Parts: sequence; structure tokens; C-alpha cells
Amino acid sequence: MIDILLLTICLGLQNAQTEETPALLRSGAWLARLGGTIQDGGGKIDFEDSISLLRKEKVPLLEFSLQPTSTLTMSLSFFDFSTSGNGTFVGNDVYGGVTFANGNAWSGSTDIQSVGIETSWSAWQPYKTSDSATLSFAPVVGLRWFGVKTNLTNVTNAVSVDHQNSWI
Repeated sequence: MIDILLLTICLGLQNAQTEETPALLRSGAWLARLGGTIQDGGGKIDFEDSISLLRKEKVPLLEFSLQPTSTLTMSLSFFDFSTSGNGTFVGNDVYGGVTFANGNAWSGSTDIQSVGIETSWSAWQPYKTSDSATLSFAPVVGLRWFGVKTNLTNVTNAVSVDHQNSWI
């Protein structure tokens, strides 16, 4: 996979012209929050009903793109999201071998990091009236890594479950 990426970068840079090579660094804020369920053994624990770990967080989002030729664009993006909370558990469930009963005190945290890289090749432009009004078809090849770390603790029983996972 790395060989293909390096080959793509090398081929894309052969006709690069530094005066016309636009590079763009963009940053922004993402208002992220957890939703849905988590499960490890037992039933599904709902982030909105069982544990209230859904507070909105302001997360910086960084993106960098480079267009070494008129038809090739390479992009890199990154974000880091963390949230934590505590409260009283609603329901009866098991998570990672830890039993949570209705009314148990809980605390939890989730950390998510992501890095993505992609390359697109503008293969066909059937419509172009100006630089700002263009329709193009561009195959995209990319890779995104997610790192997720979770902790859920039954404070009442002083038992904790930690997970650290990665996905590509």
C-alpha cells in the first residue's frame, strides 16, 4: 500500500510547477458529540439514555491540501475529540464483564483521533465555465486511521473497563 502511495506521489510530482502549485491549510471547528450505543458482552448501552456522555465538544479540525499538477490533488486531515462525564446509570446491563445496575454511579470517557490522507485525479471535466464553476469526475484513493480509547467505570462497585482500538 505504501508503494502505491509513493508511486502516486512521484508520478504526480513529475510535472510540478512551483509557481502554480496551490497549497491550502485550512482549520475549523467541529461540534462533535457521541451518539448511539456501545456493546462489549451484555446488551447495548445507550449514550443518550443509559449514560449521558453526549455533551457537545468544540474540536479543532485541520486540513492540508496540495495540488502539484492541474489534475492531481493530495489532502491530509486530522482531528482529536475527547469527552468525559459521570452520573447515575439508567437500566441494567453488562459492559466488558462489569455489571451496571439501575442507579449505580458511573464515570466514563472517550478519546477519538483520526488522520486521513487521500489523492484524487481529475480524470474528466465535461463542464467548465470558469475556475469557480466546474464539474469534474475524479477517482479518489485514500486511507483514514481512527484511534478510539474508551473507559467506563462503575463507581459504585469500583470496577472499570478500558478499551483501546484502532481502525484503518
